[in-house]
Amino acid sequence: MPALLCEVRHCCFCSILTGVRILVGLCSLVGLWRLILAVLAVGIQVHLLEDHGNHAASMEKEIHELWSKSFKEFLFCSVISLLAAVIGLGIVIYAGFIVFSPAARLHEKAKEMRMVRNLWLAGIAIDFMSAMPWLISLQLVLARHSKHSKAEAGKEKPLFFSTFIHMCLGLVISMLLFIFIDTLDARVQAGGNGTEDKTSGELVDDAASAPLTDGKGDEEGAVEADKVGTDKVEADKDEKG
Repeated sequence: MPALLCEVRHCCFCSILTGVRILVGLCSLVGLWRLILAVLAVGIQVHLLEDHGNHAASMEKEIHELWSKSFKEFLFCSVISLLAAVIGLGIVIYAGFIVFSPAARLHEKAKEMRMVRNLWLAGIAIDFMSAMPWLISLQLVLARHSKHSKAEAGKEKPLFFSTFIHMCLGLVISMLLFIFIDTLDARVQAGGNGTEDKTSGELVDDAASAPLTDGKGDEEGAVEADKVGTDKVEADKDEKG
């Protein structure tokens, strides 16, 4: 089957398999670091919310409720980011289990490699969607605080657009890296393993031409066997005669 997006012949100066292995290794480190940061973010948000509750008596009720609502929204966003980090790291670990298997046996794991491709694509979507609560919360928090502070007025729109642009850039980079995962999957589905200097289409053509050669050899062998059998029968008849 062809690649979902597009197919590349090499990954920089190495084979597709080597490039994907490097990519998965780096993503595993980034995913682990992201998970640590997500856990720390949840802990910080919980601490801020508890600390804010302890100072409720010394604050005006309206200000207290304003900040309390903001801290709760940020805590919710942090939990969503933590879940996304756990899912992302799980996908990368599964991908590593498949792509770091022996290259000679990788073509036997076509179903598993297709699962890696689909999960990797789902992980990109989850990462993008997990940032949406932060985008919405920032917009709401700045809008509420702008009503109580003139210094915060008008900041929500520039921050919203800059955050959204960063999200889109991250999505574009993730999709560009996904091309290598997609290419390796196409090679494996075509019977390769990502180390050959051939596209999936070339591998399919080679596989399609191989049975024709084998069939021709079998047919010639059968004709030769029939000829030998006929000669033997005629020799037997001559001996009896």
